[in-house]
Amino acid sequence: MIDTAGEPMQVAMSPWLDIGTEGEERFEALLFPAIEQALRPIEDAADPTIRVALALGLPAARPGLPRDLERGLRSRIASQLPERFSAFATFEIGHAAGFIAMHAALLQLAGGGSETCVVAGVDSCTGRWNRSNGSKRTTSSMAPAR
Repeated sequence: MIDTAGEPMQVAMSPWLDIGTEGEERFEALLFPAIEQALRPIEDAADPTIRVALALGLPAARPGLPRDLERGLRSRIASQLPERFSAFATFEIGHAAGFIAMHAALLQLAGGGSETCVVAGVDSCTGRWNRSNGSKRTTSSMAPAR
């Protein structure tokens, strides 16, 4: 993969995930195992009164992303983990989303709205949109830091 400056990108591959898995299904396949892993210690505590918040970082709008990604993920989280989260915030701002989600989690905890918070983020860039356009560049709009 090539970044917007024409340089090779380092990527974190997901070898368990078929390259043909696309759209919202791909985001779910990346996100849900991470959320479930983060919730495991809370579930092991077997205390249903523990209030857990979720702060979720998402990519900023760009060509090739699933339409209504945020709404779709919210809906799927609500159906797969019903009433698990006392608060749920999403941040569709790209690379900074994780930091903003962490800040929101700290505010939630400091305000007493939750006892614990899962901070997660998900993005995926398969290059499918670019290949269909004949481009060799990724859909990322940010070149790596030097």
